[in-house]
Amino acid sequence: MPYEDFMQTRLFDPLGMKNTTFWPTKAQSARIATTYKLSKQTGNLEATPIEQLTYRLSDREHRYPMPAGGLFSTAADMEKFCRMILDGGTLDGKQYLSPEAISWMTARENNGFGNTDYGFGWDISGSSFGHGGAYKTRSTLTP
Repeated sequence: MPYEDFMQTRLFDPLGMKNTTFWPTKAQSARIATTYKLSKQTGNLEATPIEQLTYRLSDREHRYPMPAGGLFSTAADMEKFCRMILDGGTLDGKQYLSPEAISWMTARENNGFGNTDYGFGWDISGSSFGHGGAYKTRSTLTP
């Protein structure tokens, strides 16, 4: 099963994450926040595309879903996902991930290699864990 289909059918749909997708619709694309960077020439902020993405976002020939980027979501959908992770893989009484999977995801696996502690998909810092996104966006969870 392709990665994007697996994520959609095994996680996004069951969790009710209706606005989480690798392939935003036209309506969803219109709601994507504009990204900015500091202009080296003027010192002002200027709108900029996300460098890691291939545009058009609907271009299935040159753009593809990957675990390291290109997933779009909303705060409401992220809240469901994070609540499920913090509750040991359970959301609203239904088990989506095993407690063992959560333990593997949030345990230090790289012994500090590269001056960072990392689990399977999360960077680990003290009792918190999280994941960064484009242009310094970040989700941090503290059990």
